[in-house]
Amino acid sequence: QFVRRLGGYTGDCLGAVQQVTEVVFYLLLGIAMV
Repeated sequence: QFVRRLGGYTGDCLGAVQQVTEVVFYLLLGIAMV
């Protein structure tokens, strides 16, 4: 049951968090290069 939940709503949340983290990382990288 936990695995099913992880693949559903929780999995989507983790995916969204990863995307946001990636965007922030690239933003910081761009600022550091300037």
